[in-house]
Amino acid sequence: PIVGATLAGPARRGEVLTDVRVLGPRLAASAAGPDARVVPLPLADSALLDLVRPGDVVDVLAAGSNAGQDNPPRLVATNAVVVVVSQKPKGAGNGGDRVVLLALPAHAANEVAAAALLQTVTLTFH
Repeated sequence: PIVGATLAGPARRGEVLTDVRVLGPRLAASAAGPDARVVPLPLADSALLDLVRPGDVVDVLAAGSNAGQDNPPRLVATNAVVVVVSQKPKGAGNGGDRVVLLALPAHAANEVAAAALLQTVTLTFH
């Protein structure tokens, strides 16, 4: 069932596509283990979306609006695997709706998703 699926990264003409090359449960499992989930993450600094690539291993940090010395950013998850980076929109626009999809174990994925709802998030690269 590759027809109509979303590729997890660029593919060359004639390349054989398998279930781990498209977005789905097998992609998450191949990247982060059997209980893995894929979580979409809007980043505070959209310029990072131009730097991060599928296969990169990253940590996720979150900070509230009153981050500072008394309330420093916190480490939400480690060793997340980038599986998809959304494309820049064609034409005019700021690309503010772009996200990175990360594969993480289920518990960590839920923590990251919850943090992204309420806080500003960013990545550090391994």
